[in-house]
Amino acid sequence: MTTFNQLITKITNSLKFNVNKTTTKTVRKYVSSYIPITDHVYFNGNTFRVRFMKDGFKKSKNFNTRKEAIKFKKLYVA
Repeated sequence: MTTFNQLITKITNSLKFNVNKTTTKTVRKYVSSYIPITDHVYFNGNTFRVRFMKDGFKKSKNFNTRKEAIKFKKLYVA
């Protein structure tokens, strides 16, 4: 049988746990849509992305200018 002091301790500990417990909200990010420029080069409104598969792995790289993206594509995408 628990004593009165043990019962009070259990109650206060559970109250402390509930007060200190915080919940976090999940922040959803905007998923941008890509506009195709050429094969393997896409534009999302801010940057140009080159996407391709090499050795069975998908790879992608972002560039600030279309010229840089197309140059990279010519080098690495056959």
